[in-house]
Amino acid sequence: MLGISEKEQKLLGVLARQDGLNTCAVAEEANVPRVTTLRILSRLYKRGLVSRRARGREVLWSALHPPVIEANFMELFAANSAVSPATSLSEVGSLTVFRGMEGIMETNRRILSAKVGERFLAIEPNGIWQYVKQSPQDAWTHLNKLFRQKNILVEMIAEAGFEKHLEETDPEMRRTFLDLITDIRVVPERLLDSATEILIFRDQIFFIDWAHEVAIEIKNPSTMRVMHAMFRVLQQSGKPVPPKDIRQLR
Repeated sequence: MLGISEKEQKLLGVLARQDGLNTCAVAEEANVPRVTTLRILSRLYKRGLVSRRARGREVLWSALHPPVIEANFMELFAANSAVSPATSLSEVGSLTVFRGMEGIMETNRRILSAKVGERFLAIEPNGIWQYVKQSPQDAWTHLNKLFRQKNILVEMIAEAGFEKHLEETDPEMRRTFLDLITDIRVVPERLLDSATEILIFRDQIFFIDWAHEVAIEIKNPSTMRVMHAMFRVLQQSGKPVPPKDIRQLR
């Protein structure tokens, strides 16, 4: 995993499955010595991958899930208020804000620069689907077909129960979307608890807030490493959907 050691990955995997564990509980679940666990968790905390809170004399650790990271960026850069269309992050990269449904479409079009057979990563909370259903289905179908022509593939994280939401979308849009999916991992319902979709492609991260029709594109090496790590942790802890079941969803 990019930027994450094997032991760090084990600890993040434990916290992805259960939040609010003390150091001893994390160490026991991961089968890592307590002193080593504390040192690694402290390092992950400094890197922004976990959070901690005190309960009496003990410290409870939690994974910093993608919606929390997204919310931090929304607050930091005030994306819903007074952010300019392109905001510089000086030496650490850049941030661009897109507004409206056309802006959301544009973030997806940017992925069309992918080479044939290239993949991108998608985190799709159940909270997005009520807004997806209200969006122009024919436009998304057309975009999905363009992705398919270039054989652009998607690895996807979804929440339990996503199937019933997909079934309520336009059949052609659903079929063309699922044609792109090469891997689906399902995490517990409400784990993501968000109406924000996250796309990870090359050096770009797109936070797409469907409820407010605001999308943020971030180009930042450190943030990219964090989001790749979080995706792989969720992917590792999620339940895989067999290919035959993906086909049946079409």
